[in-house]
Amino acid sequence: MLSATLYVIGCSAKNRVSRRLARLREPRYVVSAVVGAAYLYFSFIGRMHFSEGARLGRTLLPALIPTFAGAPSVGGLALLVGALLTLAVPMPSGLLTFSRTDREFLFPSPMSRRQLLFYRQLRSQMGVVIAPVVIALTYPLATPGARVRAFVSVWLVLTICQIFFTGIALSRASLAAPSTRARVIAWLPSLVVAASAIAVVLGVVQAVFTQTLEVDSARAMLRLLVDTCQRGWPRIALWPFTAIAAPLFAQTMPAFILTLAGAIAVYLLILGWVLSADEAFDAVIDTTADAPDRPGRGRVSYKPRHMQWTLALEGRQETPFVWKTLTQVLRAVNRRLLIRVAAVGVWLTVVLVMVAGRARGVTQIAGLFAAFAALFVVFFGPQMVRLDLRQDLQHLELLKTWPVRAGTTIRGQILGPTVVVTTVAWALGAVALVLGTAALPGMTMALRVAGGVALMILAPALTLAQFTVHNAAVLFFPAWITTGSARPRGVDAIGQRMIMLGATWLVLIVAVLPGAMVGGGVWWGFQRVIGPWSLIPAALAGALVMLCEVIVATEALGSVYEGLDLTSVERSQV
Repeated sequence: MLSATLYVIGCSAKNRVSRRLARLREPRYVVSAVVGAAYLYFSFIGRMHFSEGARLGRTLLPALIPTFAGAPSVGGLALLVGALLTLAVPMPSGLLTFSRTDREFLFPSPMSRRQLLFYRQLRSQMGVVIAPVVIALTYPLATPGARVRAFVSVWLVLTICQIFFTGIALSRASLAAPSTRARVIAWLPSLVVAASAIAVVLGVVQAVFTQTLEVDSARAMLRLLVDTCQRGWPRIALWPFTAIAAPLFAQTMPAFILTLAGAIAVYLLILGWVLSADEAFDAVIDTTADAPDRPGRGRVSYKPRHMQWTLALEGRQETPFVWKTLTQVLRAVNRRLLIRVAAVGVWLTVVLVMVAGRARGVTQIAGLFAAFAALFVVFFGPQMVRLDLRQDLQHLELLKTWPVRAGTTIRGQILGPTVVVTTVAWALGAVALVLGTAALPGMTMALRVAGGVALMILAPALTLAQFTVHNAAVLFFPAWITTGSARPRGVDAIGQRMIMLGATWLVLIVAVLPGAMVGGGVWWGFQRVIGPWSLIPAALAGALVMLCEVIVATEALGSVYEGLDLTSVERSQV
């Protein structure tokens, strides 16, 4: 079984490398590969030799890390929180996803379900190993032993998390099993995680009521939490999670080997629990076998829902495109996704509050976080939301049969995702405005409100301009753009994204200049009369100029769209 699995993995890797090398015969792949290799070198390897921060880290970290004896407890708490989130919000397991080739060749073979899981785990190590390798290369401690410890520790944590996710998926399928043994095994992880969480919470509550020192800041609360987790029942209940995180913080090779033994013991326990849930293998794997292929992780599953918004029989021809995009978003967003996003936001806010350690840290950090998140959505949202020609170009033969003008089609394609990105940016901007008093105490109320409103006015214009640039790139260079939901991987794909990102920002800067000049003139004319409130008419003027530019650009792109040949579009590769 092991030799056959390694043979399949080796042949697959050889064929993948051969296909990537064969693509280098085309100039666009060669240029992308060179840019991607340069980016990786200067981002990781070159920074270790030339970065002042790396030299500073090599000097400071050996002195700082040993002073924090509670680091394994903090890592264990983080893993405990992750386990609780996994139980509350189910996450898909990649080990239970089989390709069409696997289903056609391996399922009919005389392989047990445990052997199939073993095969999928070995195949997944190709992807799991990438993150530990990057961390080991960029680890600020330059000693070879430290890099080895970092690689092994991170690899083991990721592998354990992967096996745990698989066990949760199997246990959920076993909750309604007729066998009492299967139901007990299914409830086992929930009981262990819940008992650990209850023990930690009770220990913290007891420590708070018996603490002689006043807990007046987030840092004091963190110290109290770490001290509580290092003694008594909380320490015993948290041991499996602390044992997994302990190798990450070992400073010597003997200490690393000692902590690694505990982490491997926990890994074997989790692996034994997963393998013991054999009654659920058929249900979960057979269900996955009937599912359609997933060529990339970007594939989105849609859930049919009733739409309150029905299209009228007449109106603007851009409206059906907007309706299509909003329907896709509403059918893809579910309660599970919203809980994940909310959990990530709360976790980041809590971490930032603990780092700030101020009495008013919650509102201040939440306001700053909302402001930076809004800016991130405006400037990077169009890179990620591909509900435009980057997705629909693979259906070009269908789009060209519609009785819609080319310029109208392009505007409709960019208006839909613009509405989605702008809505999210406005929601975050509203939170930042409400919490602006605590986030920016040194700024006057008029300047805060006027500046916030001006940025919210500019948000749709900037977003629309970026989507126009992205769709123009699709029409001018269709072979450079990956259509559909698949995401190519490799050095050449990284270089291609870097080239497109740089070109997009360059064109965007040129497109924003006229609007910035007009808006600056309006601000200069009104700022002596109405003060900070002049930012609002300036933003309106700049946004109108960019809107006119978008209309002219979409009309000009219509001729390119009409002349686009179907054979010039590169289809998604599985």
